[in-house]
Amino acid sequence: MLETEWTTGSGAVRVTDLMAPGSSEPMVVRIVDGLVGTVAMHTHLEPRMDYGKEVPTLRTTRGRLVATAGSEELWLDGAVALMTEVGCWTGAFTVTAGQRVSFTLTYTAGEPRRTAPDADAALAATDAFWTEWVSRSTYTGPWASE
Repeated sequence: MLETEWTTGSGAVRVTDLMAPGSSEPMVVRIVDGLVGTVAMHTHLEPRMDYGKEVPTLRTTRGRLVATAGSEELWLDGAVALMTEVGCWTGAFTVTAGQRVSFTLTYTAGEPRRTAPDADAALAATDAFWTEWVSRSTYTGPWASE
């Protein structure tokens, strides 16, 4: 998990990026939490497949954004309305203190995912996984509490 805090003249947000370990499908999650005030945000995703060699076809299916190249698909889900532009999805949104906005990007090669993943459940599972993993550490040096 990577947490980054951004502060502007009008507020602050925390952006948490993670990959849920043990998920049945590879998934990247981004969660934006409003900490103070109001922050205007912009998102831009330009998906590429096959190590960047393939520009996928972008479409909307049942209200969900899908990038397809051959049999591989990326499903982008989130509460923010995104626009499809040439080869990318973009969107602008505002986050206020106490508000949470999340995005999930799921990879499939075959049967598409029927429902959007739960970003909060992925965050909880990822936190539990790494908390348990680090609890096995026997390190006693100067950064043991870090």
